[in-house]
Order: sequence, then C-alpha cells, then structure tokens
Amino acid sequence: MGKARTIRWPARFGAEGEIAAKPMGGDRHSHRTEAHAVLILQTLEDRSQAHLREVRATLQEHGATVSLSGLSRFFKRHGISRKKGRSTRPSRTART
Repeated sequence: MGKARTIRWPARFGAEGEIAAKPMGGDRHSHRTEAHAVLILQTLEDRSQAHLREVRATLQEHGATVSLSGLSRFFKRHGISRKKGRSTRPSRTART
C-alpha cells in the first residue's frame, strides 16, 4: 500500500465514512467558459451566423480566454446548433 493511501484513506473514512479512492476524471474546466455565458449568448444573438473563431475573438476583446473546443462543448451543453443558414454558401464538397 502506498504512503499516500495509508494517510488519505483513513482520513476520508473518518470524514465521509468511505474507504476508497475518489472518482477520477470528469470535466474540470467548463466553469471557465460558463463564466462568460452571457457574453457568448449575446454575441450569438447579435451575429447568429458567427463562426467559433469570431465568438472567441469577441471574448478576447473583453479579456476572456476560451478555447475553440471549449466553445464547441459550451454550444453542445446549451443545445445551440451551428447549422448553416440560407445566407451561408453551400459546401464545395457536397454532391451536385
């Protein structure tokens, strides 16, 4: 048994009544993006066809640092679809 386990697990048993390792993994960074939810949603309301990079640029103008993947996950969590609208050109790779 490792040294850390011999110290932490009995302490956890005393505090929580459980002797096991805590769950690992999971989301630890979404709160950074969620902190700017109002600004993100306002940007999308002003420019509904904005690309992820444009939304990120707007956030950077306001001093917020958010990754493109973080924005993508934000949209998914909030059920925001990034479908192409009628004003968007058709894809060149589509069959004609």
